[in-house]
Amino acid sequence: MPSWTTMDASFGVSKDDWTAEFYVINLTDEDESMYTTASQFIVAEVPIRPRTMGLRFGYSFGGN
Repeated sequence: MPSWTTMDASFGVSKDDWTAEFYVINLTDEDESMYTTASQFIVAEVPIRPRTMGLRFGYSFGGN
């Protein structure tokens, strides 16, 4: 199997006890197979996850 690379990125900010983060998984949207098998003449592939984006919010209870 040929090699491939994925990139992830995130950016976050915080204010007092609150945090917010924007993230992207598989930034370049690679469409490759993590595992390929061809048993009994049937090719089966396990693809990597497609590009995923999201927001995370957090709150720290108790303070520092």
